[in-house]
Amino acid sequence: MGEKLFIADAMLGKFARWIRLCGFDAFYADSSLTDSEIIGMATESDRIVITRDRKLALRTGESLFIKNDEPDGQLLEFFRKYPPDPSRFFTRCTSCNGILEEMSPPYGDEMVPESVAERRLDIYICSDCHKIYWAGTHRKNIEEKIRILMEMLQNEDH
Repeated sequence: MGEKLFIADAMLGKFARWIRLCGFDAFYADSSLTDSEIIGMATESDRIVITRDRKLALRTGESLFIKNDEPDGQLLEFFRKYPPDPSRFFTRCTSCNGILEEMSPPYGDEMVPESVAERRLDIYICSDCHKIYWAGTHRKNIEEKIRILMEMLQNEDH
């Protein structure tokens, strides 16, 4: 069976960004889409609906109803059912869900701040929206948060 694909509703914008950081293919259905449109998109593209709306969850084929209000709790609910693969972390654009590709120097002055280029950090570009990412301190903070969440899941099992 192939990779699971997801569609997160408008109540889960931050959540969608976080699961993208973990390498999950997650379309974000903003508030411009109706529940029926979300269901149609999920059916057409074989995506699992992730929602905080119980009625929407009941109307869809495969879904995950997120009960928790807190971002960390939401991620834990998701990870219990869909454990992340650390080898896929930081492979998707948090903005558009595109695939990140490693860039090679020279980067171009307009693309990467000089301080980043000087530090020779790994630099990635989104294949779709062309947003630039690099492995700076922000990434270390994200990795730490994910590590803590994964430890919490492991402790639940014992």
